[in-house]
Amino acid sequence: MKFFAFIDTNTKNLTFPFTKKRRKYGFLNCFALLYPTVTKKEEVEQKFDTLDWRILNWIRRKLKCPFLDFLMPKITMLGSAGMIWLIAAAALLCTKRYRTDGVLILAGLTLASFVGQFLLKHIIRRQRPCKVNEGVELIVKHPKDTSFPSCHTLTSVVSATILASASPVFGSIAIPIAALIAFSRLYLYVHYPSDVISAAAIGVVLGEVVFRVAAAMQFSI
Repeated sequence: MKFFAFIDTNTKNLTFPFTKKRRKYGFLNCFALLYPTVTKKEEVEQKFDTLDWRILNWIRRKLKCPFLDFLMPKITMLGSAGMIWLIAAAALLCTKRYRTDGVLILAGLTLASFVGQFLLKHIIRRQRPCKVNEGVELIVKHPKDTSFPSCHTLTSVVSATILASASPVFGSIAIPIAALIAFSRLYLYVHYPSDVISAAAIGVVLGEVVFRVAAAMQFSI
């Protein structure tokens, strides 16, 4: 934000560090009107981060116990690299009735990985909570990539959405598994709640897009 403008504490006026460039390239003088919008955005983000931290600390304070310390790393492993969903896709590919749905899961996982891992993470570059609050001792290895969105959640929700669209029975199994994987990321203190909620929303959209595009094209194998 300092690149665009800053407040001179002496004059209480907005000043621009790139005034000469503004004149050279003909930037509009009303560009300063964007600054109040930026300020409001920062205020919203600050409040949102506070809510994130409150939820994370509540989970750690109220729910942390030896049983979940044992279980949650195992749950989160199911979503690592979309492992459980790749297994589900492979199982469906071995059947004649649900072979198409197996292909759709693979397509959904590919799309989710591109959007989450290779696009949004590199654009937003949000630090993980365990990186910000280094005083918390993790029971899993420190992730090396950035926080937003939760790709465990994203790939799980995409797959669960496709499975639920294919069969209510599949959905009744996949949705709870996806929810547990998403919760495990919060319990393990490696994602903010907003990372998980946003990833879930994106996952539902991507899953619906894959399923509906395939239906519109009458894709089947």
